[in-house]
Amino acid sequence: MVKDKNTGETLVGANIFFLGTTTGTSTDINGAFLLENIKPGNYDLAVSFISYKMHIIKGVNVKKDTDIELNVDLEAESTQLQSVTVSARKANNTDISIISSIKSSGLVINGITAQQISRSQDSDASQVVRRMPGVTLIDDRFIMIRGLSERYNYTMLNQMTAPGMETDVRSFSFDIL
Repeated sequence: MVKDKNTGETLVGANIFFLGTTTGTSTDINGAFLLENIKPGNYDLAVSFISYKMHIIKGVNVKKDTDIELNVDLEAESTQLQSVTVSARKANNTDISIISSIKSSGLVINGITAQQISRSQDSDASQVVRRMPGVTLIDDRFIMIRGLSERYNYTMLNQMTAPGMETDVRSFSFDIL
């Protein structure tokens, strides 16, 4: 039986094997283990478990038709780990991400994802913009949103304000895309 030296709790899944051989097993839910069909002889038996010091029992004498009962207490091995960094980035180009951005925004916004564009038959940015509700394209160049003049609208591409192409109008000209 394999137990924790300090707490006396059984260790489920501890590895037991004879050094220098491929013969081994692991403990069950009760910390017990059984090695069968071992040739008679002297062996060194190793017992290991994650975060415990390996315990080696030298000179285990295996005899024919004889059971050996071993109780092994493993000592916990304290290891100081270095820092662990977990990082993640929010995907902002999926349908779900754009919908959650729209719902959480305090402003009236709309957006189209790369997934939506790839599913459409649109060949340029002006055709994509025409699909958005409340958006009108003037002269295939400038956008009017919900009836507001193009000078009140900002165009953002890849999270940056697109520059205006006309000197007297602040709006972005979509015919250059």
